[in-house]
Amino acid sequence: MSSFRPSPPPSPPPSPPRSSYPSLPRSLSASLSSSFDALSAKRRLHERGYLLDPYLAQLFPPRASSSSKGLTSQTGPNAPLINRGYYARCSAVDASVSSFLSSPGPRQVVEVGAGRSTLFWRHLAPPSPPRPGVSWFEIDHPLVVEEKRAAIAACAACRGLLQERPDALTLVPLDLSSPSPSLLSAAPNLSPSLPTLFIFEAVLMYVPAAPAAELLAHLSSSFPLGELVVYDPVVGKGKYGQRMLENLRRAGVGEGGLTAARDLKAVKRRYEDAGFGGVEVESMLTFYGGGMGREGRELCEGLEALDEVEEWEMIMSHYYVARAKCGGGGSGGAV
Repeated sequence: MSSFRPSPPPSPPPSPPRSSYPSLPRSLSASLSSSFDALSAKRRLHERGYLLDPYLAQLFPPRASSSSKGLTSQTGPNAPLINRGYYARCSAVDASVSSFLSSPGPRQVVEVGAGRSTLFWRHLAPPSPPRPGVSWFEIDHPLVVEEKRAAIAACAACRGLLQERPDALTLVPLDLSSPSPSLLSAAPNLSPSLPTLFIFEAVLMYVPAAPAAELLAHLSSSFPLGELVVYDPVVGKGKYGQRMLENLRRAGVGEGGLTAARDLKAVKRRYEDAGFGGVEVESMLTFYGGGMGREGRELCEGLEALDEVEEWEMIMSHYYVARAKCGGGGSGGAV
């Protein structure tokens, strides 16, 4: 653990990611490699005007995603559907982050399974307003953290920001698949007494059920002012959900966290059983039609026409966003 110091989803269901970590067990390699697909998709969002992400190309030049041959590289007739789904995914997470950061005072943001995320740079780097009281933590496997640290070191703009605030971003190596993963022991400068937003973006589906339950319970009990936002699949009914499960099994993950995500009621119960309060769960189809806002919908519809309406509705109903407060508490209105 160290502070860095310079010196919807595609259709059909996502295929098992092509391994970028062949020396690791298949299940772990699949989960870590999935971040390349997400990177490719978010790069396309920036290029096509959905999302402003100026640091993405600086941190991860196009060659960084060349090892992945996932469905996010498609440019065919399904591309508008994929782009719109990923934009909704980004919007759901961004909305929680923006709301959380709008409150004054010191606070912490923790991305669990951060991968190649650029959330920190989009929310805390120029042109975003300065937020001197915010500390950001990225948690991931040691190999991913090592790659992220090297990417930051090679980015002049990133180095400049962290020279001014070297403790703004902390990279924490932690294997989430190991038993009893403890963030407090892995990141001793993470304060349990500060308002903290935990982000799980397409992560829990890859974490075995037992370690995931332990980690969620650990967060709920250890961070009384903590809050949670989760984006993940829900199995639901029909062939689409079953194919998601089959793809996870083919990747060696088993059913991962989807064993606790058979439907939205089961998803809500999962977080309540872990000790969270005020749990709100909605499908991404519901979020797109409501919480994402009219401006976001008009942006999507203005950039690309979408003809596959029934397919869009089916796919978006198989993903959800959940928000909750640790131990029934929270910092007030953050999610």
